[in-house]
Amino acid sequence: MANFALLILLLLIIAIPHSLSAPLAPAFPSSFSAQITITSNLLPADIVYPPRVKIVRLLYSLELQKAKIVIEKGHDEGKMYVRDYGGEMDYELSAGSCRRAFLGEEMTPPTLPLSVHLGDAQISEGGTMTNYEHFVRSTVYSNIHIYSDPGNGYPRRLVVEDIDDDGVTEVSMTYDIDSLQELTGSEDWTIGEGHTEGIEGSCERFVGGFPYMHLFHYYLRF
Repeated sequence: MANFALLILLLLIIAIPHSLSAPLAPAFPSSFSAQITITSNLLPADIVYPPRVKIVRLLYSLELQKAKIVIEKGHDEGKMYVRDYGGEMDYELSAGSCRRAFLGEEMTPPTLPLSVHLGDAQISEGGTMTNYEHFVRSTVYSNIHIYSDPGNGYPRRLVVEDIDDDGVTEVSMTYDIDSLQELTGSEDWTIGEGHTEGIEGSCERFVGGFPYMHLFHYYLRF
């Protein structure tokens, strides 16, 4: 009788619909490419300077210990950064010039915060509404909303909602990730045509290093 009851219980567990099961926690793959759009929501939509929107293309690989960022729109448009953590080299390329700096820190994986699942939400993509999982992490001063793909947990959007002393909320930053996919091994990690890498390479030495990139709030930073 006990075995029969256990069998019934197992069948009931298997029959639980997917919608009632725990969703995948949002997480980045260890190596990926993506386009990221960063919007400063507190700036007027028609402002010319400083730019309200920044768009970057990113290659990121923990296995190779490298990150490559091309700024396609916004502040520092046209610049490219290649960060070679294994080789301890940081490169900045702009308008034909190349500078290199020492990179002595370790590459840390992007770690999204533990957060509460609020259910699903829709995001408009090219006129079509797409369902995503909606998570939020709340502190005294902000709510961090993260939207992720229900199939693989890959993050799609992060919204920073500030909270003032009266409890009033206001969206300050939005990070949108498009075309996120795992690397295939055929990606171009070179620092650009006409330049060679390393201490003996063609890039001018620069003392001091280059600024951090915050591409998904401070959860994706290097």
